[in-house]
Amino acid sequence: MNSKPVRLGLAAIAAFYVVVGSLWALDYFPLQGFYKDIKLQESISEKVGFREAFSTPEYREAGARMDAYSLSHSGAEKKVALYGFILLWGTVALCTGGAVLIFTRSRDDQKTAVKAE
Repeated sequence: MNSKPVRLGLAAIAAFYVVVGSLWALDYFPLQGFYKDIKLQESISEKVGFREAFSTPEYREAGARMDAYSLSHSGAEKKVALYGFILLWGTVALCTGGAVLIFTRSRDDQKTAVKAE
């Protein structure tokens, strides 16, 4: 397990997870802020009423943040879903490959029994 190809493979897998995980996080966390602003606007509308909500500064600030996010992060939900899908199935493939390597490794320490003659 300490051979050069195995170490290179593990380094490639780690680099893959760092890159894809970073891309996922880059879209996921701002998207959660967008959802938070939607909930904030809904709660303000429920508290003061729909018409009066437009005049509150919190409602307008949340709307401005949502507009800025919408213009700068087009298709973020699709990207988050794609990167999440890649990370999920990459993890499944890694676990399956690891299990196959573990269960099919050669065992040099086990010696075959010699029949007594």
